[in-house]
Amino acid sequence: MSTTDARPESNLFYQSRQRRPMLDRAEGIYLYDRDGNAYLDGSSGAMVSNIGHSNPNVLAAMKRQRDKAKQEREARKREKEARKREREARATRRATKKFARKLSRALERLLVKVLPQVLRLH
Repeated sequence: MSTTDARPESNLFYQSRQRRPMLDRAEGIYLYDRDGNAYLDGSSGAMVSNIGHSNPNVLAAMKRQRDKAKQEREARKREKEARKREREARATRRATKKFARKLSRALERLLVKVLPQVLRLH
């Protein structure tokens, strides 16, 4: 214990002025620094206390959930694209019908009104 500090020396990082280790990985209840030294993780809470860091069963379940979410996201994207293509197809069909009606009217006008007048002139 130092003369300027009334508390006893501590090995807890948050209660000391020690330089915190640069952590490399975590497994179970331990944290490992870059030099391979193990530290008991006493500050991560109930989840780590119960199942630990890097639990293979938890990691596998997280991966399955991530993959499932990815598949669902991709399926929603495909459905959205399909709806967009269907809207575009309907718009194209409407435009085609409108064009055909206009073309039909123009041909009818040509055959009924314009062509007889042209033929009379010759």
